Amino acid sequence: MPSRRRVLASLGLLATAGCLGRNSDTDSATTDGQTDWPLPDCDAGGTSYNPNPVGPRSVPEERWQRTVPQPTGRPVVAGGRVFLPTLGGLRTFALDGSPGWSLTPVEDRSTVWPTGPAVHDGTVYVGTDDRRSLLALDADDGSERWRADVGDVSVPPTPDHDWETIFVGTRDRTVARVDAESGDIRWATSVFGAVTALATSGDIAYVGTEAGEVYALLNSEGLWRRKLPGSVVDVALGNGGPVYATTFGGGTFELADGLHAGRTRWHDESGPAKDSLVVTDDTVYGADGGGLVAMSRHGEGRRWSLDGSFAAGMAGAGDTLYVGGEDGVSAYRLDGGLGVGDVRLNARRWHVDVGGSVVRGLAVADDALFVPVSGTSESEAAFVALD
Repeated sequence: MPSRRRVLASLGLLATAGCLGRNSDTDSATTDGQTDWPLPDCDAGGTSYNPNPVGPRSVPEERWQRTVPQPTGRPVVAGGRVFLPTLGGLRTFALDGSPGWSLTPVEDRSTVWPTGPAVHDGTVYVGTDDRRSLLALDADDGSERWRADVGDVSVPPTPDHDWETIFVGTRDRTVARVDAESGDIRWATSVFGAVTALATSGDIAYVGTEAGEVYALLNSEGLWRRKLPGSVVDVALGNGGPVYATTFGGGTFELADGLHAGRTRWHDESGPAKDSLVVTDDTVYGADGGGLVAMSRHGEGRRWSLDGSFAAGMAGAGDTLYVGGEDGVSAYRLDGGLGVGDVRLNARRWHVDVGGSVVRGLAVADDALFVPVSGTSESEAAFVALD
């Protein structure tokens, strides 16, 4: 591990690049007034939150619905297109639902498990579990620009602050940094356990693993490493330095960065998260089969919580939190509505049945909510746009 001086030097690099649109002059992953959702968790910091009110606040109607193979990841919306990873490959649609090009399985396989893509400036970066590994594709027609053999990619590709490089993690316990223009591998390093979560800030990659490890990596070297009780489900970054990690069975942690690297600032033992956290300026939201919880970012404990069963990664936009469940999708007020603690009134804005259980996660863009719906023995999987 590096010296205390090296850790202190990293402080200047930690400025969450993405949908939060904070005061970093290096943040070119998004711009003020953004209406896209260009990464599965919206931004490189994994916040799953866009402060712009780009989703439906009142009860929406169905814009379109399309039958798709079983979704394998979260949708992305960028450059006038919608991207959905499925067992049949990466599917694309226009904003009006018209089908576009597809990335299909290789010839000797009937399925593929693509990650959610990262989309920027006409290029789509997507990981696969086959010999193609990591691909850069033309966003217009899906043609291949390059491929890089980094292994069986397990998490969505995530850019650095200016999209010059792409970070990836694999089931083979590898984290790699790849040149976004050429596909050349700049460095690769091993971690303990398959990679299950990845967020970036500047040149630093924050990595969670199936073995319960959280790493901060700079140029393939570890700035710090922390063992948590349970497989890491998600990692997200807060403005000002903290790292949020949620685990399977071990709760949610706020970990310090910089001088006090890896130390626990607070821990909510039952803080849940299914696929993703949502991180705003002052609150961390988590949801799973046990309910929905809003946790203060400032060590003040829980702000509010609600009972319920939620089945997919959440998304936030403006003052609204969107959550998928087995019986459809709901929108909640970020402040929990009226009430004290767990006693809430008027917390939910609306609920819509989408014909099945919501899976993988939601995307909010173009005044709409994009919802992957699981297939069953009696119905095919679907992709629904609500506005």
